[in-house]
Amino acid sequence: MDALPDGDTVRERGLVSVVIPTYNRADLIERSVKSALQQTHQELEVIVVDDASTDQTPAVLARLEDSRVRVIRHERNEGQCRARNRGVRESRGRYVAFLDSDDEWLPPKVERQLARFASGDNPGATYTGMWVDDGSGRHVEAARVEGRAFEEFLTLPGPITTTGLMVDTEAVGSELVFDENIRCAVEGDLLIRISREHVVGRVAEPLYVRYLHAGEQISRETRCYAGARRQILNKYADDFRQRPRLAATCLFRLALTERKVGDYARARRTVLEAAEVDPTNLRFRTLGFLASLGSVPFRLGLNAYTSAGRMRAAVAREGGHA
Repeated sequence: MDALPDGDTVRERGLVSVVIPTYNRADLIERSVKSALQQTHQELEVIVVDDASTDQTPAVLARLEDSRVRVIRHERNEGQCRARNRGVRESRGRYVAFLDSDDEWLPPKVERQLARFASGDNPGATYTGMWVDDGSGRHVEAARVEGRAFEEFLTLPGPITTTGLMVDTEAVGSELVFDENIRCAVEGDLLIRISREHVVGRVAEPLYVRYLHAGEQISRETRCYAGARRQILNKYADDFRQRPRLAATCLFRLALTERKVGDYARARRTVLEAAEVDPTNLRFRTLGFLASLGSVPFRLGLNAYTSAGRMRAAVAREGGHA
């Protein structure tokens, strides 16, 4: 192939490294890997980091006959962040993309993201919309935030998951590392750091399927996400101190997540904190006042607020006005 001016080949510049961490996903990992191999952009390597699976995952991976697949096995379970970071260290492509082992990509995903990287504003990372499959049906969640949007990414805006994310290593450099102290929303933390100095690009259309697992696992994930919101508030405390209104908004979103898992006591404390940080916000002041009256008035007030929010969202979906 023709050489580029700096001596790299076209293939090296076009190579995309796909990092897939997995643990005990024998029933799902093949679907995930094949969705990467079946991309319309074929110049890629797939790095599967088996985080010490104890089921048949190694046997399933051994059956995959494609020279683009490399399997790295941990001797002991180290967690998804360490597995992803190991995959990044082993990668050879300029672009590194991530795929969770229970999700799957649609065929044009990599091609569409590479086109977004080439669109002129030099993004350090891109992400796409997704299909969400909850077992009873699918709905679309489009990518919304882009640009030099540091403050917006501080709020952990959805919908973003690691499976939608691709990073330009030449632009981002050492920032491409997942914080191993954060258990959930690690892609949000990464985008906060990237967006401080770089454009984050979006591809609005849904280009992968995120599968939600029913019942107890969703509850665990929601609790984990609540913990991650608090960790982000603490990790970027200096940035939030300079932006009290933004801090209060993030605290309020945390309270809503805590309420979602039934932790009204914690949600009440968080709302009081939000009202103290931004006393100019009428919504926070009102709910903070109810919280000061006790748990029962607060619970009634917060439930009324969330019910009204769901009604407004439903009306908006139908094309009306709330």
